[in-house]
Amino acid sequence: MDSAANLIRRSDSLQFALLAGVSLLLGVSYRYCRFIPPLVFETDWMLFFSLGSVWGATALVLALVCSLFLTRVSWAEEEGFDPRVLLFPAIFIFAWCYSVYEYNFFVGHSHIVDRSVLVLLALLTFLRPAFLSLFVVQLGVILAHLSHPLKFSWTDKSPLIDVLLIAVVYLLGKRFRLFKPQSFFAVVISFLALYYFRPGIGKMQLEWLRHDDLSNLFLAAVHQNAWLTNLHWLDVSWLAEYVFRLGPVLMIGSYFFELFVVMFLCRRKYLVFGLLALVGMHLGIFLSSGILFWKWIVLCLSVVLAVVRVDSASVSRLFNTRFSLCLLGFLIVGTRWYTPSPVLAWLDTPMSVTYHFKVVADSGRVYQIPPRNFEPFDLQFSQARFGFFANEPLLVGCLGMTQSPFICDLTAGISDASTLKALREKYGQRVKYKTSVEEMREFLKRYVLRERVNEARGLFSYIPKPPQHIWSNPAPIPEPVWDWGETPVSIKVFRNTVVHRDFTAHQLENTEVLHVEVGGGS
Repeated sequence: MDSAANLIRRSDSLQFALLAGVSLLLGVSYRYCRFIPPLVFETDWMLFFSLGSVWGATALVLALVCSLFLTRVSWAEEEGFDPRVLLFPAIFIFAWCYSVYEYNFFVGHSHIVDRSVLVLLALLTFLRPAFLSLFVVQLGVILAHLSHPLKFSWTDKSPLIDVLLIAVVYLLGKRFRLFKPQSFFAVVISFLALYYFRPGIGKMQLEWLRHDDLSNLFLAAVHQNAWLTNLHWLDVSWLAEYVFRLGPVLMIGSYFFELFVVMFLCRRKYLVFGLLALVGMHLGIFLSSGILFWKWIVLCLSVVLAVVRVDSASVSRLFNTRFSLCLLGFLIVGTRWYTPSPVLAWLDTPMSVTYHFKVVADSGRVYQIPPRNFEPFDLQFSQARFGFFANEPLLVGCLGMTQSPFICDLTAGISDASTLKALREKYGQRVKYKTSVEEMREFLKRYVLRERVNEARGLFSYIPKPPQHIWSNPAPIPEPVWDWGETPVSIKVFRNTVVHRDFTAHQLENTEVLHVEVGGGS
């Protein structure tokens, strides 16, 4: 055993392989928190009641054991590397985002205890690393409850979660003097690189340059989430044409920087240049679609800050041929096997679909419910993945995306509702959804019947909300926003499908796909 440990201590490559391998397994296992029984989420303290589940009991026991081993470990800069620069921003982001979300109207709980414990553990983790594993477990329970009853996307959170999990493994190894700090930094950079490399490879497989048109994404965001809703339609058309003209340049740049990550551990200047370019890419995506990967941006800038602070004498320990080969091997393995890293490669079709949720009050007046008003489920509504309402095969997904070049080209020729229906029946695919129509009926009924205006405001209610991952505004339709001022009678959901031609939207259908009788508030 001692000889094996000494061999690991002497080899940066073995340290990298061990730390990366265990972190990969831990990352996959951590996502199984989504299988915590839903009844746990209807309790006042989800973390405590999650102990009745396999994931909750196992995770908490492992976290406690980890904390005991780390009681004498403290935060410190070693050999020019300071892990706090990477970890503290991620901890702060999670403590902020998942302590200030709205009251969960579906389960009827605010989960103040879980929120408070999350913030307390964050503060304690800033002082001592022994509390990091417990913070991660509490975070997992909170994220799990946001997946009930609607599927909850982890895409914008996954790389930061992985950084925390890598840190837990690294700290345990550090406790037994197995890992050096440069190995931790190399693995973190490799995981971050994977989140860009995998989409780059996916786009190559889809022949992205040949089939995609970025102006379709812009127009879909305008239609689905009312992005830049204050602009006149002529301005929107002008911007769409501008995006179209710049599209090839932007796409080639995206390709280059997503694949350039293979060079991240060759030279420090390559890493800094690449990450700052990726930050610029994210800002460009936000301006053109309202999709803001701000958590990824913070992580990229944290890595830049961390490596810039590394003294020149320590640079060679991180940026060298040995770690560059480790990064290349990790990208090959991770692209094939690490499923928590999303592919994020699709084609933007000229067709987009949105859903309008409307409440009919006892006075006969009609109200709309914008996606962001469904918080804490606003992300799911911004993505508009409600194809199960009509129980029909689908041609395109969220924001008109598809992973089929054939479908992408096919949708450009749709001109009317009858053609759309025929192509749906012939080429559409049925998607499996976690949520059933009956669950959705109950979900909507609970929302319109809640007494939101009478809820007591707690401390977390006064803290500013974090930025949205997908920007959404009230739809540009004449109905006022539902405010619980009247008695609801029914809820109607309309599916609106448009096709974009000549940089303007042409409506194909506006169909009622779901009707929910509320029962007059009884």
